[in-house]
Amino acid sequence: MKSIIKYIQIQGSSLCDGKCEICPYSQSPVAKLKLTMSISRFRSILESIYDYAKNPLLFCPYLMSDPIYDKYLIERIPIIHEFFPNTLLEISTAMSARDAGYYRELIDVLSEHKNVRFIISLLGISEETYKQLANRNFKRILNRTIEFLKLADGKIPEIRIVGFGGSRDGSIKLFSREQFINFVYELIKKADMKHFKSVHAYFNTFHDRAGLVQWSNKLQIYRDINIFNPHFCCRPYEWLHVLSDGRVISCCMNYELNQIWGNLFKQSLAEIWEGEKRKLYILKQLGFEKGEIPCKYCMSPGG
Repeated sequence: MKSIIKYIQIQGSSLCDGKCEICPYSQSPVAKLKLTMSISRFRSILESIYDYAKNPLLFCPYLMSDPIYDKYLIERIPIIHEFFPNTLLEISTAMSARDAGYYRELIDVLSEHKNVRFIISLLGISEETYKQLANRNFKRILNRTIEFLKLADGKIPEIRIVGFGGSRDGSIKLFSREQFINFVYELIKKADMKHFKSVHAYFNTFHDRAGLVQWSNKLQIYRDINIFNPHFCCRPYEWLHVLSDGRVISCCMNYELNQIWGNLFKQSLAEIWEGEKRKLYILKQLGFEKGEIPCKYCMSPGG
C-alpha cells in the first residue's frame, strides 16, 4: 500500500485570477477558499505523507489554481527537494502574474535542481484564438513568456509551452499542430535562445472538466457506470490531491469539492488512504456501489 502513490499535487494557494474560459475555477468552491498554506503546514504535510510516497515520480505544488499566485512558491521548492530530491518537480502557469524580477528569482531557485519541468499554458497563438480560451491581455502574456525564455535559457532542463488547438472531441478547432509549432519557434527566435532544445511545443486539446464547462452540447458526455461497465482511472489509485486547507480530494476534476476523503491537518495519510470514503469512491468507479462521481462526466480519465 505504501508504494502506491506515484504523483502528488498539493495546492500551496487557492488564489488564481480565474480567467481561463476552459476552466470552471472562478465559479467553483475552490475559488472561495482564498487560502494560502503556511510554510510550516506545508512541511508538516510532506512529513506526514513521506512514508507513503518516499520516491514519487512527480510533485506538483499546485492543484486547480495557478501556482504563480502562491506567495510562498519559491520558499516551497527547496523543501520539496529536501523530501523528494529525485522527483520531477512541475510548475504549470498561464503567465498571468508577476514581473521579470520574480521570474528571475524563481528560475534561480529552480536551476539548482536537475529534475524540473516548467509548463507555460499559452493556450492560443493569436489575440483571436487566445480570447476564445482566456480573458487576459494576450500581448502582455506573450511578452512575459518571451522574457521568461530569455531568463531561463540554459537554466531549466524542460520548458513545455502548451497550446489548446481545439476541443477533445474535435467539434471546435482553433489552430493546427503545425501552426502551433511554428508559433513556438517564433517565440524561441524572439527570445534569442541558445539552449532551444529544452523548449518543447505541446499541442493539446481542451475538454469540459467533467461537465463543468459549458462549451457546447457536443462536449458533454455521460458514462453509465455499473458492474457490467466499470470505469478505471489512475487518479484515486496513484495520485494524492491536497487542497490548501489540508483536505484530500478525489481528483483534479472535483471542482465542486463533493468528494472529500479526509484532512491531513487532522488525520494521518494512512487513515485517509485506507479509509472508507476512498474505498467507496473506488467501488463507485467499478460499479459495485451507486452514486454520483465526476468520472461519470469526465471525457479525460487520468487528467
